[in-house]
Amino acid sequence: MSISIAKKLAAWCIGLALLVACGVSSTAGPIPNPNPIWRSVDLPGQYSGFRSATFDRSRNCVWIISRQRGPNAGDEMSVTLTRLNVANRSIVATSVNLPAVGYDVGSIAVDSHGGIWMGWGQILAYYDPGTEAVRSWNLPPYSGLARLYSMDGRIVALTIDPDGEIWVVASMVSAVFGFNPTTSSWDRTVNLQFVPIMGTKIGAPRTGLLTISGVPLNSGALDPSGTPVFALVMTGSHEVKVLPAHVRDYAMTGTDEIVYADNAGNIAKLSLTDGVSTVVATGAPIGRSPSAHLESDGKGDLWFSLLAYRSVGVAQLNLSTGAIKRFNFPYVIDPGGPGPPNTCPTNAIHCIPDNAVFDPGIQAIVLDQRANVWIVTELNGSGDPNQRSPMTPIMELQTSP
Repeated sequence: MSISIAKKLAAWCIGLALLVACGVSSTAGPIPNPNPIWRSVDLPGQYSGFRSATFDRSRNCVWIISRQRGPNAGDEMSVTLTRLNVANRSIVATSVNLPAVGYDVGSIAVDSHGGIWMGWGQILAYYDPGTEAVRSWNLPPYSGLARLYSMDGRIVALTIDPDGEIWVVASMVSAVFGFNPTTSSWDRTVNLQFVPIMGTKIGAPRTGLLTISGVPLNSGALDPSGTPVFALVMTGSHEVKVLPAHVRDYAMTGTDEIVYADNAGNIAKLSLTDGVSTVVATGAPIGRSPSAHLESDGKGDLWFSLLAYRSVGVAQLNLSTGAIKRFNFPYVIDPGGPGPPNTCPTNAIHCIPDNAVFDPGIQAIVLDQRANVWIVTELNGSGDPNQRSPMTPIMELQTSP
């Protein structure tokens, strides 16, 4: 469960930040901006909540799913889908409204036909942007290695392979499930020797191969002394090969390589061919949000959420040299100053004093084809009278003109 905004304020937490980027393609490639610019994007009328996001290259937009409550006290939570058009930063709501029981972050991906696939709770959903039609399917029943409790068995990650199969994993369920969009049926199950949890990532670097992270079990429960697990899943033979790297989070950099971070903040390249790791950086100031994944730009740089002493934002790692460049959020003016006055209105709930450093609750980092970075957080949008955050729910780091 994510810590509430109110608790973050009381504890004066230093937090993470999420980046997402979109842009217009250029055959010559984007020109680096010597002075990157921060731009704010609002989600009007949205309350703070869990979110996930992905970039849609064909439409030049970012799709954002959010866990939202209704306008009245006691209203049930629901999952909404919002389109952020990159060209003019406009926000467009969609007809998606799914049940959101439980504290999930959600998963989202765009298929080769432009359809939007979403995972939330125990539901896999499909949205057609052309017709605005929504379809959904429940996860198949499964009895695995772990003891499942009330909030287990919920989708924590999904990916789409080159053949169009949708692959999902659920918390504490020792399996990967395949869904066939053509037949609208769950047609494959691959058993695992470990379990996914919140923060697990699954990828499909090439046909017949999946990559997945997770954690080991001990007598049917999470092993408190266990280290993160990373495995290759052969979807044809159902073979699962665990590699020796302790992968907490990772990003694909090709069909045969990932870049990963371990629990100590070390970042390394991992060959999917021979399992050999090559360290790129040690002790990197990586944020610990389970939902804000590492993101590769495919051109030799890795982006990650930044969390260090008096430093909150995102960072860019050069995978060749190991050099790290930090981009602090623009609101950090006088972090940690002696005795900062409380400038919030009396009884304000979601309010950040002017010179505070706080955790905006980074939910996703997405890069566009112009190498701009968009950060999606769990912050409120405009319209809440108690909201005085120095940030909007979405921040764009404009790295190219």
